Amino acid sequence: MSDHSAWDALASRDWPGALQAALAAIAREGLTPSPLRALAISLWGMGHLTAALAALESLLTQNPDDPLYWSDLASLRFRDRQFEAAGVAFARALDLNPGSLAAHHGLAECLLRMQRPAAAIPHLEACLRQDTDNPVYASALGHALLAAEQAAAAEQLVDSALVRHPRTLSLLLLKASLASRATRHQEALSYVARAVVEAPESFEVQASLALASWSAGDSAGAFAAQHVALALSPNPTEEDRNLHASLLWLMLHDPAVPARTIRQTYEQASRFWAATEPVRTRFPNSPHPDRPLRVGYLTGEFVMNPAFCFLACWLQFQDRTNFTSYFYMTRDLYSEHTGTYRQIADHWRNVRSLDDQQLAALIAHDEIDILVELSGHFTDHRLPVFARRAAPVQVAFPHFPATTGVEQIDYLFTDRWTTPPGAEAEYTETVYRLPSGYIAFQLAEPPPAVTPLPALANGYVTFGLLQRPGKYHAQTWDAIAAILRRLPDSRLLCHYESAELDTPGSPSRDRVSAELISRGIEPGRLLFRGRRPLAEHLSVIAEVDIALDSFPYNGQTTTCDCFWMGVPVVNLQGATHPGRVGQALLERVGLGHLSAASLDGYVETALALAADLAALASLRAGLRPQAEEALGNGAQLAREIESAYRLFWRRWCARGPSAAL
Repeated sequence: MSDHSAWDALASRDWPGALQAALAAIAREGLTPSPLRALAISLWGMGHLTAALAALESLLTQNPDDPLYWSDLASLRFRDRQFEAAGVAFARALDLNPGSLAAHHGLAECLLRMQRPAAAIPHLEACLRQDTDNPVYASALGHALLAAEQAAAAEQLVDSALVRHPRTLSLLLLKASLASRATRHQEALSYVARAVVEAPESFEVQASLALASWSAGDSAGAFAAQHVALALSPNPTEEDRNLHASLLWLMLHDPAVPARTIRQTYEQASRFWAATEPVRTRFPNSPHPDRPLRVGYLTGEFVMNPAFCFLACWLQFQDRTNFTSYFYMTRDLYSEHTGTYRQIADHWRNVRSLDDQQLAALIAHDEIDILVELSGHFTDHRLPVFARRAAPVQVAFPHFPATTGVEQIDYLFTDRWTTPPGAEAEYTETVYRLPSGYIAFQLAEPPPAVTPLPALANGYVTFGLLQRPGKYHAQTWDAIAAILRRLPDSRLLCHYESAELDTPGSPSRDRVSAELISRGIEPGRLLFRGRRPLAEHLSVIAEVDIALDSFPYNGQTTTCDCFWMGVPVVNLQGATHPGRVGQALLERVGLGHLSAASLDGYVETALALAADLAALASLRAGLRPQAEEALGNGAQLAREIESAYRLFWRRWCARGPSAAL
């Protein structure tokens, strides 16, 4: 077979045939450039990256000034996730051939992987200058601009590209992402719907449809698309890990999905990871039960989001004498509160560019004794690292309100309210009930003062619907409508994160109105408030007399916000972890009687609370200090968690450092 035959085989992606032909050519001609490059590419195609890299490095030794070979080397290093080394090779290719589209694009992709989107932008702009009508480059540049916090420029670029390429999936989905980021949820859904027409069998498209439908308030459509997406891709590959995780989170909102199905689905995901990851069984950590411990916290949640109110408030009180903390940040998104976490941490690690194997190796190098999972199935989780058993003891803190499903995570923090006796089967982890409750809360900024009960001035009771619209479904709307019908002078204030909710006639308003009008509620009784900064958001909550919780996925951040503004919350007890969080919070602040055991009870509880305005006004006046005392003690939670760490560590030491937990 000739060298020409090797390139023929490569053209048809016949990797073994190309390899055989390349070796034959080398046997005849020696290590000359053409067969050596064919050898490298065929090895690359067969997945033998180390051997392919060796062949290309040999080729570059002979031809150090050939930009093509530098681009080949860069591409191989990129595939091997050596992003920095790949970027160096692409940069060398550009030095030798400044007009190379492939090198500009490749270097940009490396810079994006290294969280340097601003540096990637000029290279993608160079690509578009040479190939002005290429949607691949337009989409890549749009993503880079978005990552560089230039959302307006990204949207302008995508809008222009969509005029010329209205059916390009990457552009449609990026436009949807931009609209969703700006809380234009109905608009985002419209672009995803266009993508569905183009690629109905795409996992990414169906998953995006599920999430966009949920954000727009179409919970039924969201659950239907979720089932389709999971059927298309039941196992969470690295490429679609975040989308897959979002679908698992979405499952928690579906009232038709029982707790056992949630656990089974999550276990299936973790078994897939465990099947592809080497599970570590031996550790060099000193098995002394009382020595100072190294605790690693692994998450993408070290930003300004609801997690800040629940994590920073106890992490700031860590015992630095007996515990040394390592914070592993898995996202490239930073906020003004990331600095707070960096100050709390004894050691800060940005690990976004590391693959699972590299991250597990770093954790081993840091000699972590206890590794704590803070993301669950939220964006940029690294659960496969836990599936490798990166540390001797592994613990989940359920910021994500469910089991992780990962067999190698030993414990999950919870409490007696959220996980009552008999609920242990919902978790793959051993549950550890913290005595005071696992939730502590601290607002990110001082709240406005508690105001008098609005009903006293208004002459009517205002109920609050304050959760994101995807949390509501037919049963919820039935219960809300029943409350409003029974109290015909009352109003309902709908407020959540949507840029469209302030606009009369917007799709977001119309969707809520249609649900209630169809159940006999006059539209004039509905009030709307859209997205607000935190202080204004709290002031909107203060317009409410009684908040109505969502189910089966209860509010947590919003419920605490309500307590701090003196607003009681009526809750329906659920049969899953996220469906018991509301009851747990109410029990802890002394309002357990507001958690109903049935839908009828939910309606009656709301009506009974609204019937006694004097009692409601008294409750409002005292609720903030009551909640601060019950939920605001982060130092106490930190001590209870650290006591649990010591117990877990002693158990591991007693078993022996090479014993499986």
